[in-house]
Formats: sequence, C-alpha cells, structure tokens
Amino acid sequence: MNDVENPPRDWYVVFNAGGRRWWWSKYLQPGFSHAFVIGEITEKLSVAIDPVLHGCNIIHWNDEAEIVARCYASYPDHTVLKVTLPGEPRKLFQLESHCVGVVKRIMGIESGLTLTPHGLYRLLCRKYAATQVNPF
Repeated sequence: MNDVENPPRDWYVVFNAGGRRWWWSKYLQPGFSHAFVIGEITEKLSVAIDPVLHGCNIIHWNDEAEIVARCYASYPDHTVLKVTLPGEPRKLFQLESHCVGVVKRIMGIESGLTLTPHGLYRLLCRKYAATQVNPF
C-alpha cells in the first residue's frame, strides 16, 4: 500500500477540426476529428501529449496548464475542456492506439466504447462534469 495521498489533477483536453485527411474522417463528427491532452507537471511546467498517426508529439511550456489551454481555446477550430479527475492510481494497459485511446490512457479513463473525439467530448461532459475553457 502506498501511504502518499494523490490529490485530484486537472487535465485539459483539446479537440480540433483537423480537416478530412484520412479515410475514417468521414465517420467523425464535424469539429471533432482529433484530440490531445495538456497536463501540469509542476506549477510552472506544462506538457501537451498529442498522439498522431505515426507517433506522439510532446510539447512542454514553462507556464501553467490553464494559460496554455486558453491559448488553444482562442483558435476558432478548437474546443477545450477542463476535467478534474481523482489522483488515484489507474491501470494503463489498453490496446487502443488512436488519439482518443491515448488520451484516455493518460487520464486513466476506462471506457472501451468511447472511440471518437466527439464520443470522448460527450463522455467527459456527462460523466466527469467537464467545463469548457474560454479563451483570453
């Protein structure tokens, strides 16, 4: 047993239109063709983990995650949700290797039926009381 208490953690999930580049794009809800996640490592260090087709882009900023999320929210084709999840340990093994699967894995969300960015958006709003982040 671990005696260290894990506080709740804020995550920012960014959804964007991304265009219709792949054959499966025609099955996605307009405005929700891609998703990635932003989290805080420390108070002044944030990281975005952006799963792409052949790997994962990891970008870091020397700023608070909320400021980074508000910058993304200012783009017209982006929607950003803020989600607070408990800091409890989670299983990280999942077979999904698409953007939604990676975002769920990082956040510790277990929902096998959520496969699309719009489905993730609905799940976060419904089950986790996510709130939309406003731009500056």
